[in-house]
Amino acid sequence: MRRSDGPAYHSAVTAWRAGATGRGVTVGVVDSGFSNSSPEFAGRFHPLSTDVTGNGRGYDDNDADDHGTNVAAIILAARNDQNTVGVAWEATLLGLRADRPGSCTDTSGDADERGCRFADSAIAAGIDRAVAAVARIVNLSLGGSTPTAVLRNAVARAAAAGTIIVVSAGNDGDSTDAGDDPNNPDSFAIGLLQAAPGAVLIVGATDETDSFAAFSNRAGSYANDYITALGVRVCCDYENGIVRQEVRADGTFVFVISGTSFAAPQVAGAAALLAQAFPNLTGRQIVNLLLSTARDGGTPGTDATFGRGILDIARAFAPQGQTMVAGSSETLSLNTAVGGLSGPMGDARSTARAEAIILDSYGRAYVADLAQLANDPVTRPQLAPALAAQIRTMAGGTDRMAITLTVLPDRSALNPVHYDAFAGQPARALAGAVALRIGRQGQLALGIARDASGIMRTGDPLPSGDFLIADRADAGRLIGLDPASGAAFARDLGAFGTVVAGIDGGRVSAARRVFDPVSRFDIRRDDRYSRLTMAYALDQGDVSADARLSWLDEERTVLGARFSGPLAGGGAATLFADARLAWQPGPGWIIAADWREGRSRVRTGGILADGGAIRTRAWSAEVIRAGAVLAGDRLALRVAQPLRVTSGALRLYAPVSYDYASLSATYASVDFNLAPSGQERVVEAAWSLPLTVGERSRGTLTLNSYWRTHPDHFAAADDDVGAALRFVMGF
Repeated sequence: MRRSDGPAYHSAVTAWRAGATGRGVTVGVVDSGFSNSSPEFAGRFHPLSTDVTGNGRGYDDNDADDHGTNVAAIILAARNDQNTVGVAWEATLLGLRADRPGSCTDTSGDADERGCRFADSAIAAGIDRAVAAVARIVNLSLGGSTPTAVLRNAVARAAAAGTIIVVSAGNDGDSTDAGDDPNNPDSFAIGLLQAAPGAVLIVGATDETDSFAAFSNRAGSYANDYITALGVRVCCDYENGIVRQEVRADGTFVFVISGTSFAAPQVAGAAALLAQAFPNLTGRQIVNLLLSTARDGGTPGTDATFGRGILDIARAFAPQGQTMVAGSSETLSLNTAVGGLSGPMGDARSTARAEAIILDSYGRAYVADLAQLANDPVTRPQLAPALAAQIRTMAGGTDRMAITLTVLPDRSALNPVHYDAFAGQPARALAGAVALRIGRQGQLALGIARDASGIMRTGDPLPSGDFLIADRADAGRLIGLDPASGAAFARDLGAFGTVVAGIDGGRVSAARRVFDPVSRFDIRRDDRYSRLTMAYALDQGDVSADARLSWLDEERTVLGARFSGPLAGGGAATLFADARLAWQPGPGWIIAADWREGRSRVRTGGILADGGAIRTRAWSAEVIRAGAVLAGDRLALRVAQPLRVTSGALRLYAPVSYDYASLSATYASVDFNLAPSGQERVVEAAWSLPLTVGERSRGTLTLNSYWRTHPDHFAAADDDVGAALRFVMGF
């Protein structure tokens, strides 16, 4: 059984799911009468419904042809699990019977002249009554000759009152009569449009395959005000208010109807849905919305057949034009990300919600989930880049000065640095540091592309370079800190340990690489940071420990995450507290652990409000054994959790509701949670063996294997397992 094909074809379900049913909207239907007993309209006839011809028949169609009942059912038949359902199934029906008494049942004369007849004066009276009843839409599934001045003036008054006139295009598309013009709407529709341009919609007919109906008058010269809707074999044909059907051997058959008379009410119902959902819209705005969001049909663009296209309720309900945060001038595009999260935030976006009200170019309010407009962190494989790097560190100096230089062999280096060990091969300098001893107890270190902690580590017996994947707790990889320069000063306190003060700065590389869709290239953001570090280290024979406080100030990012538009704030300040303990229980053994706690505060800007702290944590622990299997080898095992947000959110002061009556928004605090549900754990084992021939080193053989669960703090990500066997030659 075919039922309610119009709402399905025109995507009315999208509006229904948004809560739009037509409730509270009055639709005037000027037609041949309406079944007062039909369950489709029970309890929803407007009290001003009447026979506008003035002869006292009432609006019931017991002596008419059911045309009015069929038209009204397409607009607003009840959703009552029987018969069919209208596009705006809770709208109020203002039934305005306007057929000339006796014309609908008159069988005399030529067949082409039979059927309901309507006087322009009666139609005009119906339109005026609809305006008096504050009907938002008037449906005229009528046609004929050019309307008189009486009717045109009534249409003009309705348009001035904000009422929409929906009129059928006519059924002369396949006519061969000399007086008919199938390539334009009929004269009746054209005359109404000319009386109130912008407030009148002319509706032609299509079938369910998007093909234009052969019987429908085409758009012609009036394409800009013409739209098409389902008008071929529309379910259902009513008789005495009940759907006409018969039972056949192959099942139930439902009588269907065709004509532009039944395409027009599809559009009238759509207009009612818009009027209810967005009470700020004027009649002319609703007309413009329906036309501008029509789905293309026939020749691309507006054409002389389909006009503006096929009615698409889902598109009409979608935001149009530039969108902005309600109550502010902050623009917010639903097609552009409001920023991107960083590594410590992992999959936070998958569970976060940060809803705010936005307005489109028509002033319509929508709920936008800002959390879903942000991008996930960029995740990359770690093993391949670690193996591909050919970075080497060279060191030298005297008892008063030490120099280290990190280089990358590069034949295309613009500014090569030559070393004898390279045998003339150029290298690109990546980082370097100079450490100077000042007196007996002081040391000053300066670095390029090195941070303060990297320049000078005190009380740290752990060999470097064992691990490819598992980072120490204080690593800044997930934040994306890219140091430009640093300086550190250390003071030896003898038996009381060592104090270190350092300062460094650079760029936040993870957040500054942004894809530009216009140029198709990556562009770099100048997102800078600075950091001040204070450390205390104590070395007591087999046990060493250090504690460190560092103040990280990000210019425009939040732990490496960059936000834009209404979420663009003034960066963030983070206090990190680090602790490290290392123990050498015996010759060749080292056991060490690191712990990091962070507390960040976001600076306000846009709709960002001063909220609670964002807390982060990282830890690592390792065991190293020298001479574990062979003489000179080293076996190491590390377990770690990279830096992760444990709690905290971006606190927004955002619009959470919108009042169409006052056109104002209500604001409240909204949290954009940044804590991921995933929690990465990484276990890595490393074994290394120096290879020598005689007294000359020939390189080092290394074997690494690792296992990561919830990689990059994504709970849904598959485990990352890998291994690498390398032979590394020095220079």
